[in-house]
Amino acid sequence: MANDDGSSQEGNIAIWPNGSGEPVTYTDSTLYEFITCAYDSSGNLFVTNGNHGYPYEASFAWLPKNGTKLVNIDVPGPKPGSVWEYVASIQWDGKAFVLGDYDLYRISLLHGQAYYVGEIGLSFGEGQDPAGPFGFYNEKPGSQATQVVGGVSGDSGSHVDYWSYPAGGDPTAEISQGVDHPFGVAISLAKN
Repeated sequence: MANDDGSSQEGNIAIWPNGSGEPVTYTDSTLYEFITCAYDSSGNLFVTNGNHGYPYEASFAWLPKNGTKLVNIDVPGPKPGSVWEYVASIQWDGKAFVLGDYDLYRISLLHGQAYYVGEIGLSFGEGQDPAGPFGFYNEKPGSQATQVVGGVSGDSGSHVDYWSYPAGGDPTAEISQGVDHPFGVAISLAKN
């Protein structure tokens, strides 16, 4: 869990070994705040502060499986020499970490070294913006996600859109009934 006090004290990452008991907390003075985090299929944790005010540059760290401290890492941007000005979410798509904002950016993390893999553009429609973190659908655990789902809000209302993944582009489906300014999604693998 990423904890972010936001002003009066340093944030932390809290991990409950075996899912119960007292959490082990991890701090990082470079990140100070923690906005989002995700595990990969090997048990490595990737975290970011999203950005930390001026100069509006996100910082990153990882906690290797069974690691005892967060390790700061540089994450290359989509263009040589670019920096991440803002990261709204980190997710695991079954094969790579995905940094989310308006588009999705795939990052490979190998032995504490981050590599930029590629960008997936999503279309939202005129006057529409993504609302919160995206969710990924993996039909089989350990496989690459085949769909990405996200909340969308704007001039023409609110809805949850589905896109083919990793193709992106225009949405393939939409849920609008009963949706009012969604923020974040969760996907159940249960079948009715």
